[in-house]
Amino acid sequence: MLFSTIFNPFSLLMGLRLLSGVTASPMTESELSLDARSVDTDTSSLVARDLNVDQIGALNYHNARRKQLGIPPLVWDTELEAAAQKYVQSLADTQARYIISRINTRFDQGENSKLLIFFPNEKINNPMTTAAWYWMGGVTNYKNYGGKNKYDLRHQGDGADYYTQAIWRATTKVGIATARQAMR
Repeated sequence: MLFSTIFNPFSLLMGLRLLSGVTASPMTESELSLDARSVDTDTSSLVARDLNVDQIGALNYHNARRKQLGIPPLVWDTELEAAAQKYVQSLADTQARYIISRINTRFDQGENSKLLIFFPNEKINNPMTTAAWYWMGGVTNYKNYGGKNKYDLRHQGDGADYYTQAIWRATTKVGIATARQAMR
């Protein structure tokens, strides 16, 4: 998974916002439970309730593309959001340079990440929506091999891996979180 970092030889204080998007495989109907933040009862739009503008924007980017492809929409999952928050905060706390989690630490969860770089006094509005826009932009690198759209492992790091995770039919839920860290 591509994660960009910067090297600052002049030790300028830069603000970083790390984003981690976590997705999960489908559950059986008996395992599926909806809470107040899950989905609207109008299944034609499946807009999350009680989410902030940024979360709604990120979810909408995912679901708009999935709708174009005839893939069922994602629902926002608070447990995945909590897992993403824990993970991305640990990266910020340790000033991690590489963001690829071990599969045994995040069983049955996919991962998308994005690093947004900005100056300390600069504010980035809606970083989750910005990251989702970036992840959906991977469509330009998503190839059609043999009549079936798939991700070609020979071209890792081109952004198609993020896109693949977001539109994967088996992906049914999403939770995204952000954390800030300062680089010196």
